[in-house]
Amino acid sequence: ETLGQPLQATFACVKKDANQGPFLVATIAGCMTQVIGNASQVGAGSNDEEVVHQLRIGLRHLRTALRELRANRHGADPAWAPVLRGVFKELGVHRDRLVVIPNIRAELLEAGSLPLGNLAGGAGDRSLVQVARDPALQQTLLDILTFLHRPVKLINATSRSDGKARRLVAGRLDKLHRLIARDVERFSALQPARQHRVRKRVGRLLFLSVAAEPIFERKHVERYIKSWREAQFSLGKSNDLRTGNDALIAGAFQGAGAEFAAEWLPERRRKSAKHCQRALRKVMKKPVFWGK
Repeated sequence: ETLGQPLQATFACVKKDANQGPFLVATIAGCMTQVIGNASQVGAGSNDEEVVHQLRIGLRHLRTALRELRANRHGADPAWAPVLRGVFKELGVHRDRLVVIPNIRAELLEAGSLPLGNLAGGAGDRSLVQVARDPALQQTLLDILTFLHRPVKLINATSRSDGKARRLVAGRLDKLHRLIARDVERFSALQPARQHRVRKRVGRLLFLSVAAEPIFERKHVERYIKSWREAQFSLGKSNDLRTGNDALIAGAFQGAGAEFAAEWLPERRRKSAKHCQRALRKVMKKPVFWGK
């Protein structure tokens, strides 16, 4: 059931010379628009795939903002992080079950697999509605809203960090860029968990880039983000194949086609990892917009 349109983050314009506190507040507020808008729909009974997807994206971005922009130094509660992470993971279980695995099964059949039988296993212990209405999540979102609406004097009083947002963001982007670069040339040989870590770092790099548009030269930021499209898509596809392979190991693929899946999935993953490596190598040569 669809109850409304999926919502994406919208970031308020801040001055290019904004300090860290105001930039943090504006960035988190943009994430909260996405989280609350989509969580409200899911909590009301929407099972629209894109609404659930945008809720997960919003949670991922919110967690990134809290982590990378050092929100704890401005009075944020460290207890928010595990709550947001837990809900994000639960929604991921639903997405894997309802979207990723069926897509992998369709690819297997298209590649010549015999019938795979019924999909084994459940989508999770709680329904999507229950996850969205989780009391701990609701309290955390209320706490974050309270955090965002503190008087400026209180924000300044509780802050253990000062200086320009541009300097902070550039430093965080530079660190993420270096960590990604370290794994590019060996990406296809990395263990799946390490490959997934690279993907998460890319996600954080790109979110910070989007959020940083108001404090850097917009056209340079947009060009940089656009250059990542192929690599980001390839990493997402590779991660879905990893999920499919994990499901195979867990027995989600049954029937006559299970043997075909056991050969096709690992080979498909190897090719996908090599494609990711080529795409990463290409984009990491592009100039960055924050200066180095």
